[in-house]
Amino acid sequence: MKKIVIGTLGSRLARHQGLCLGSVIMPDHVLALIWFLETWQLSPPLNKWKKLTSKALKTVLPLCFQSDWSQIDSTEPI
Repeated sequence: MKKIVIGTLGSRLARHQGLCLGSVIMPDHVLALIWFLETWQLSPPLNKWKKLTSKALKTVLPLCFQSDWSQIDSTEPI
């Protein structure tokens, strides 16, 4: 799962010329210290990162954790 989170973040930052100066992946959230040349650049790449990461995890998690995933409503956010 961390490969999805970090890989997606890296691709978004590369596309928008941003840097991740550090990150911590917690069980229920992610902390990331992100830098862009312009302050207005922060929201669009991070919103896209969250959307792409959520989609990828919703594809992978049912395959990796079948018994646990069956107990979660498919409309629940990630």
